[in-house]
Amino acid sequence: MGFQGDLRSLNLADLLQSMAARRHTGVLEVTSDRGRWLISLCNGEIAGVSADPPRDFWNRLVLSGTITKEQLAEAKRRAKRGKALARVLIEKGYVKEEVLRAFFEELVHEQLYEIFSLEQGQLALGEKEFVKDKNWAALDLSFPVTACVMEAARRADHWETVRKHIAGPGTVLVATPEAEKRKDELEDNDIARALLERVSPDRSIGEIADSLPYCRMDVFEEALKLVKQGLLRQADAEELVRVAEKAEDVEGGINALLRAHREEPANTKVLTELVSALEKAGRKKDAAGYLKVLANVHLESGRVKEAETSLRRAWEADPKDPAPGEKLFRLLLDRKKFAEAQKTAQALTKRFRELGLAEAWCETAKALVEKIGPRPDLLAEFGRAELAAGKKRQAARLL
Repeated sequence: MGFQGDLRSLNLADLLQSMAARRHTGVLEVTSDRGRWLISLCNGEIAGVSADPPRDFWNRLVLSGTITKEQLAEAKRRAKRGKALARVLIEKGYVKEEVLRAFFEELVHEQLYEIFSLEQGQLALGEKEFVKDKNWAALDLSFPVTACVMEAARRADHWETVRKHIAGPGTVLVATPEAEKRKDELEDNDIARALLERVSPDRSIGEIADSLPYCRMDVFEEALKLVKQGLLRQADAEELVRVAEKAEDVEGGINALLRAHREEPANTKVLTELVSALEKAGRKKDAAGYLKVLANVHLESGRVKEAETSLRRAWEADPKDPAPGEKLFRLLLDRKKFAEAQKTAQALTKRFRELGLAEAWCETAKALVEKIGPRPDLLAEFGRAELAAGKKRQAARLL
């Protein structure tokens, strides 16, 4: 490996431009909590970009109506013989080369913008290595680094403007009554007309953008204009909850409720419905996560009893996670429900010992002594916790 670094101290755009100036050939690996990317360079130009988890590029061709599911399936069967899928699609006449190239270019710029926008992550550069992608080779694709950096900067400015009115790809937009009155004004605007035909409480703007044969950024820009003109608006949580209730499958209902939660994060009705849907789907750990969110919302609104109930349910749903148990323990102490707090502390202590969290055990035992008083049994428990944490002198005073 030729070079390693951290995105917090290195500017990725500057590094790539330096590599381009030296006509570098190699693979730059970028990893973060959002994924892993490989950027291949050949003689200073970007000649490949891949992501893990992978982006579903080929299915986007189907969603946009560029090719059919059957055509894609047939092309994939033929590509198993070693031929590039892109070349098969072109040779079979399913898609024109220039159309496929435009889709690829858009995907590359999307991924590079995503990489350039990372604030944290690790870089690793492989010297003289080069990952050759059959589809890139079939389309004879390569991109000058400077042009890619400039395009990423343009997209950053674009998204900053869009997010003032549209939170992100998961946002759900619906048409206003004004849209029907003024749709004739949009006769020459294909993207705007397509948006107005497709917007619905059960589809996000990102899903709609993927279903259209246009540049994703152009679709969002047009959506922004329609929002500013009062022809589109964000769907409210109530509309999205109704979509969830009418959903034909559980996952469809969960996705609608997740969108509703993004629109109104503190809406307790949405959170309650989401938890219920996740529990029905057998997704206990996810349900526990949203029960913790629900508990926080209740606490911030002064609904202590409801918060306690949510924390109990969260801990029951995911007993391996001590976080809701800790919060429940503190809440019970504050409410002077000491007997319940002790019982919760015992369960917490067992989990802390399993995880080797001696300090957390100490804090729990100490809190009981401070709130309830220096009872012999509580002092003894505090001493055992201190001993487990390696604090022998403090433990000796308590045992």
